[in-house]
Amino acid sequence: MKKKKRISFKAKLLVYSLLLSIIPIIIISFFLNSEVRNTTQKSYTESSKKEINQVDNAISLYFDTIHENAKLLATNPLVKGADKSIKSYMTVKGVDSGQSVNMTPSKNGKKEKGIFDVFSNFGASHPNAAYVYMGTADGGYIQYPEGPTTAGFDPRERPWYKTAIENPGKVNMTSAYAANGSDSIIVSNVVTIEENGQQKGVLGLDVDLNGLTGIIKDIKIGKNGYVILAQDDGTILADPKNAKLNFQPISKLNVPELKNLKKDSSIEAKLNGKEYVFTTISSKIKGWNYISVVEKSEFLASAQHITNILLIVGAIIAVLAVLVSFFMSTKITRDIKKLSALSVSMSEGDLTQQVTIKSNDEIGETGENFNKMAQNLKEMITRVADGSQQLSATSEELAASSEENLKASSQIAESIQSVASGTDEQNAEMNNAVDIMKEVLVNVEGVTSSMENVRHSIHQSAETASHGSQVVNQTVQQMAEIDQNVASSAEKINELKEKSNEISQISLMIQSISEQTNLLALNAAIEAARAGEQGKGFAVVADEVRKLAEQSSQSASQISDIITDIQKGINESMEMVDKGSDSTKEGLVLVNKSGAAFQDINDSVRKVTENIAQASGSMEKMKASIEEVFTHFEKVFKTSIGVNEHSQNVAASSEEMSASMNEVSSAAQELAKMALELEEVISQFKL
Repeated sequence: MKKKKRISFKAKLLVYSLLLSIIPIIIISFFLNSEVRNTTQKSYTESSKKEINQVDNAISLYFDTIHENAKLLATNPLVKGADKSIKSYMTVKGVDSGQSVNMTPSKNGKKEKGIFDVFSNFGASHPNAAYVYMGTADGGYIQYPEGPTTAGFDPRERPWYKTAIENPGKVNMTSAYAANGSDSIIVSNVVTIEENGQQKGVLGLDVDLNGLTGIIKDIKIGKNGYVILAQDDGTILADPKNAKLNFQPISKLNVPELKNLKKDSSIEAKLNGKEYVFTTISSKIKGWNYISVVEKSEFLASAQHITNILLIVGAIIAVLAVLVSFFMSTKITRDIKKLSALSVSMSEGDLTQQVTIKSNDEIGETGENFNKMAQNLKEMITRVADGSQQLSATSEELAASSEENLKASSQIAESIQSVASGTDEQNAEMNNAVDIMKEVLVNVEGVTSSMENVRHSIHQSAETASHGSQVVNQTVQQMAEIDQNVASSAEKINELKEKSNEISQISLMIQSISEQTNLLALNAAIEAARAGEQGKGFAVVADEVRKLAEQSSQSASQISDIITDIQKGINESMEMVDKGSDSTKEGLVLVNKSGAAFQDINDSVRKVTENIAQASGSMEKMKASIEEVFTHFEKVFKTSIGVNEHSQNVAASSEEMSASMNEVSSAAQELAKMALELEEVISQFKL
C-alpha cells in the first residue's frame, strides 16, 4: 500500500501562525480603510462647511449692508414725501400700451427730481447697485439710472411690489433675474415706504451679483474642489468653473443625481467623466444654497496613504509572526520528535528509554506522562512475566492433579457398579418379604371385621343408656349455664351500680364546678363594671360564661336525678336476680341427683363397651403394626430401588467425571502451552 504523504507539524504551525497574523490584519485594514475614507470625507465636508460658512457670513454681511441701505433710502424724507406728482407710466399720451417710452425723472417735477437725485447719489457711491427705484401707492414710478420702460407699466402689479406689501416693515430679497442686454445677474431688495403708519409705496435696490462670482471662486475645497451657488428652484447663480452656466438650471451640469440632492446632504456622482462628491450647505440668505464639488480621488488619496501604511505594517507583522512561529515551531517540534522517538522505542519493546523535556508546558507534561507510562508498562509486564511463570507451574500441577483424579474416578465407578449389582439381589429378597406381609395383613383384617360386628351390637345398647344420661347432663349443663348467667347478671348489675355511683359523683363535681364558674363569672362582671368602657367586652364574655355555668349546673342536676332513678331500678333488679339465683341453685341440686342415677347406668354399659373396645383396639393395633411393618417393607423396597438407580446414576456421573477430567487435563496442557507462548512474547520486551 502506498504510504500516505504527511504534512509536518512545523509546517502546519507556520501556516496557522501566518493565517492568524494576516487574516486579522486584512480585516482590520478593511475596516480601517473604510473608516478612514468615511472620516476623510467627513473631514472634507466639515472643512467645506467651515469655509463656506465663512464666505456665507461675508455675503450675508454684504446683503445686510444692502438691506440697511434700502431701509435708509426708504426712510429718506424726500422718498417718504412722494405724492401723486410722481409720474405714472400706466397711461402715456400719444403712446400705445406696450410701446417703449423713456423715463425722465431728472426733468420731471421738483419732488420727483429730488428723489431721483437721492437715488443717483447713492448709485454713484455704490458701484454694485444696478438699480434704485420706487413705486408709489398711486402707480407712480422713479428709477435710477434713467432708461426705457413700456407704456402701461404699473409697479403695483410687479412681483417685487407685491412681495414687499405682503411683508411690510422688512427688506425682502426676490429671486435673481438676468439684466436685459448683459450677462449680469440681478437680485432685488425691496421694502415698504411708510409714513405715519400708512404704506406710501415700495422702494427697491437691485444688486449686480457679478462680484459674487469672484467671492465664490476664491473658495477652495481641498486641492481642486470648488463651490456652486444656486437658488432653491435650481437656478445657478455662480459657477466659478463655468461662467456660462450662471443663471442656468442646475440640470445643465448633466448630473441627474442632483435632482434628488436634499439640503445639507451629500451624494456621489460623475461629472465630466470623473467621480465627484456633491454636498449641499444651506445659506443664511433665504432661498440660496451652496454646492461643494470635490473629486472623490482627493478623499481616497489620504485614505490610500493610510491603507499603504497599514499594508506595510501588516507585512512587517506577518514577517515577525513567521519568524516567531518558526522559532516556536522548531522548539516545539524538537520536543515532539523526542516523544516520537520514545514512542517508537516503546512500540519495538524497549521500555528502558526515557525522554528529557525541560519545558514547563503541556509538552513537558506529556513527556513526564510518557516516562510514567513506560515505567508503568515495564512494571506491568514484569508482573505479567512473573504471573506467566506461576501460570505455567500451576497448569502443570493442574494437569498432574487431573490425571490422579481421573484414576480415582475410574475406581469409584467400579465400586459403584459393584454396589448396583448387590442392590439388585436385595431388591428380589425384599419383594418376597412384601408378598408374605400382604397375606398376614389379609388374615388380621378378617379378625378385625368380626370384632367390629360384636362391638357394634354392644355400642347400640350403650347408646340407649347414654342418651338418657346425655339428656340429664344437658339439663344439668343448662341449669349450670342459667346459674352462671344469673351470677353474671348480678355481677354486671353490681358493676352498673358502681358506674352509676361514679356518674353521680361526677354530676356532683360538675355542679360544684358550675357554682364556682358562676361565682367567677360574677366576680369578672364586677371587675368589668369597674373597668368602665374598656371592660364592656369582657363583661359580655363573663355574662355568657355565667349563663353557661348555670346551664351546666341545671344539666348536672338533671343527670343526678336520672342517676338516682337508675340506682333505684338497679337495686330492684338485684333483689330479683338474687331470688332467681336461689331458685336456680335448688333446681340444679335436683337435676344433679337425676344425673347421678343415669350415670350409674351409663357406667355399667361403658365398662362392657370398654372391654369390647379394648379387644377391638388390640386387633386394630395389631393391624396397624402389621400395616406399619408392611409400609416399612415397601419403603425399604423403594429405597433399595432408589439406591440401585442412584448407584447407576453415580456410575454414569463417574464416567462423565472421567470424561471431564480428561478435558481438564487437555485444558491444563493447553494452558501450559499458552503460558510458554506468553513467556516468549514477554521475552521480546527489554525491561
